[in-house]
Order: sequence, then structure tokens, then C-alpha cells
Amino acid sequence: MKNLLILSLSASVVLLPGAAFSQSACQTRACEMPLEVLVAQNEAAPDAAAQEPAVPAEDAEGGDGWLDRARRAVGEAGREIGEAATATGRSASEYLSDNPDLNREVIEFGQNLGVPGFEASPARGSVLDVTATTDGELQIVAAGLPGSQEVRLGWLEDGRFVELQKLSSDDNGRVETAIAIPAALPDNEEVRLAIETTDQRLRLASDLVKLP
Repeated sequence: MKNLLILSLSASVVLLPGAAFSQSACQTRACEMPLEVLVAQNEAAPDAAAQEPAVPAEDAEGGDGWLDRARRAVGEAGREIGEAATATGRSASEYLSDNPDLNREVIEFGQNLGVPGFEASPARGSVLDVTATTDGELQIVAAGLPGSQEVRLGWLEDGRFVELQKLSSDDNGRVETAIAIPAALPDNEEVRLAIETTDQRLRLASDLVKLP
């Protein structure tokens, strides 16, 4: 009988919330509730931290918020690129094409934001495009050359470079020009044009070009 009373008392001490709990200190309505009800209510009560309203990122930042600031930054960047292109008498796309470093930064910015149309694609690299026109001209577009240097235009005869004339690359390593078809080229044949640096360390070759 004595062991049973001790066990009952121990169980009461363990289950009652608070070691200093006493009948005289209990003056709230919760004291009148059965223990099972109190436990159930405690388990069902939401976390106090979860009840605190979340502060939007824009309100926490203050001012117009991050979204408006990002929009303004994008708008200002586009406006400045447009003004720079207008000052050089070119369109924005032409201006970016002539400034590959800036163009790459714009593309990387769009990729980082996940903007449609800015998906990564393989870089084209150095290239020489030559087109023969019906009025006897060669339209030449080359990219990937050293900037602001003299280069040599020629054609490949049995794999041997035959110089035709000198050209100059711009600051961005591009050549865009149209020249009369040199008399040294054979008529009515397919030839492969080439541009190489004067030190012969870099050579760009075109696809076969059908001459008129």
C-alpha cells in the first residue's frame, strides 16, 4: 500500500507542469481543466514565432524596394547602351556586336536572371566570311583578329597562302570591307580566301567562294 501511494505521488509530480506548481498558486481557469485537455491544447497551439507576420523584403529594405531598384538599373543600362550606339551612328545590336566584351556582359546578365532568349550557346569564335557579288566585289567580314593591326588578305592555292593586299583590323579585331575582286584570282572558279597576321601566327580561312 505504501509503495502504491509513492508511485501515484511521483506520477503527479512528473505530469503537472512546473515544479513550483501548487493549489494555492492556481488562480486561472486552466487549473479547473482536466490535465488531458491542457496537454491537448498545448500540443495544438501554434508556435509563437510562426504567428509573427513576415516582413516583405521590399519593406525591410525601405524605399521603393529591391524590385523597383532592379527595374531602374536595367532601364538605365539599356538607355546608356542606346545613347552610346546613337553617338556612333549605329544601332544598339550593331554597337554590341562591335564591342564583344560589353555584349558578353549583357548576355551573362540575362543568363543570370533567367531572361528568355539569353540561353547560353557555343561561341562562334574567330571567323572569316567572304561573299562574291555579281558586280565584281568581295564582301569581307572577319572577327577574332588582334585589334588595330595590319593583316594580309590572300587566297589559298594548293594550300599555299598567296597575298593579295593589306587590310587593317579595328580596335575590336574585326575587318568589314568590300574590295574589287583582285585580277590575280581565277575567273569562274571556287577559291578559298584567307586573312593572316603579319607575323603569320594567326590565319583565318573562308569557305569556298564561287567567283563570277
